[in-house]
Amino acid sequence: MLDKELTLMLINFKKGSVFWAFFCVHFVFCASSVSAETKAEDGFVKLAHFLVWADQALAEDDYEALARPQLVKASELLKIHYLRKLDEDLGEGSLVKVFGGREFPKGSATFKLGGHFKELGCHHLDFVKKEGRWFLSRIWQCR
Repeated sequence: MLDKELTLMLINFKKGSVFWAFFCVHFVFCASSVSAETKAEDGFVKLAHFLVWADQALAEDDYEALARPQLVKASELLKIHYLRKLDEDLGEGSLVKVFGGREFPKGSATFKLGGHFKELGCHHLDFVKKEGRWFLSRIWQCR
């Protein structure tokens, strides 16, 4: 929506109205979604930011958002398959619940969450470090 149109809409509604509350919630949600998507492609500095972003994408069944930034070349269908399986296996859980409190390692160029028969069964979340930021290399399952 154009800024001019938005301004005209806001003039017609009083602050504190139902519309105003809806607008504020919608604006904050959309702004956080855009910044989260941008971060995925720009890499992450903190593991917590990745976990929140990934949980949001899984909660919305937005597997493409998790598939797109993966650096490893693989078919989109295979990436989506692994992501659906991860989502299914997490059930009511979340990546934040499983890995919350952890940090990306210092002095390392690669990092993995999960692995062979670890917290997520056989799901692997692989990262690589480039220019001080961590990028999602791939999400896959070994068994």
